[in-house]
Amino acid sequence: MARIVDFTSNKMKDSNTHPTVAASKSKGNSITKIPSNCCLPLITADQYASRSAMLHSLAVAWSPVLRLSSKKYPVPQNGSSNWFSILAVGGRSGKVSLWRICVPKCYSVEDCKVPTTAVLIGLFQAHNSWITSISLAVLSSDSSNPQVLLVTGSSDGSVRIWDGYIQELQKSAEAHCVPFSLLKEVVTVNTVPISVLSLILPVQSPRLMLLAVGKGSGSFDLWKCDISCNKFDKVGSYNAHDQVVTGLAWAFDGCCLYSCSQDNFVRSWIFHGNSLSQVSIPTNTPGLQSCTDLPDAFVSCLGMAVSPGNLVVAMVQI
Repeated sequence: MARIVDFTSNKMKDSNTHPTVAASKSKGNSITKIPSNCCLPLITADQYASRSAMLHSLAVAWSPVLRLSSKKYPVPQNGSSNWFSILAVGGRSGKVSLWRICVPKCYSVEDCKVPTTAVLIGLFQAHNSWITSISLAVLSSDSSNPQVLLVTGSSDGSVRIWDGYIQELQKSAEAHCVPFSLLKEVVTVNTVPISVLSLILPVQSPRLMLLAVGKGSGSFDLWKCDISCNKFDKVGSYNAHDQVVTGLAWAFDGCCLYSCSQDNFVRSWIFHGNSLSQVSIPTNTPGLQSCTDLPDAFVSCLGMAVSPGNLVVAMVQI
């Protein structure tokens, strides 16, 4: 069940469903030949292993909308525009698959069969263990060759930052292409799994990157990076919750950070200068003075999101 809390921020500056296959009743071991009229594409063993690994997905993330270069890549003729997004998918194998999803020219509520195009543009080994969280952001989106930042977290406790460029993402699809290169490993392997990541490039400081790293211990780390000189600094570690951190969400300005946990608490934080401090969350819900007055009808918070204007926080609870 989802709960939405409406608040203003101008005062806050201080299924695993497995298909079943009928077993063969033949007594001997037989090999079925592929019919000559079979229209299914044949794939290699490596391709089968790669696609099988992608089926065990644990984390996904979307990039903001990017634009294909009209000179090199004319507008598709199948109803799609030259705008696209990158979908990053992480799985148990530690690999990340990257997909280029073209944006349709138009949407229709009545017709759900609007054509779109999804192309696999890369598959690479990001970690040696399960990927538990992914976050994407675009740097210098107004330039002709924007830089795309990808952050991955793993069950082994490691966090890595990758960077790529839109021109690389526009190249022809290759299953084993690696359009991202490792920029920084901010957290090395430790005993505490990474549960959630939240990456933002504040609108006021486009060369500044803020990264919040949630952990299974209930704490989260905050990292600050100047992209222009690749200087990474750890702001601090915060024991915010008693159980696993299940959600971290930045407001668009990079000043407000929200966290939630399986302990069913949602907390608000203000980042100012080089410090992070906890603040109360005001609410405009009728009859309530603060978020602490909300009925305690749930036992766990599974995730959260913040609206673009920092006016609404949505929480998913059970």
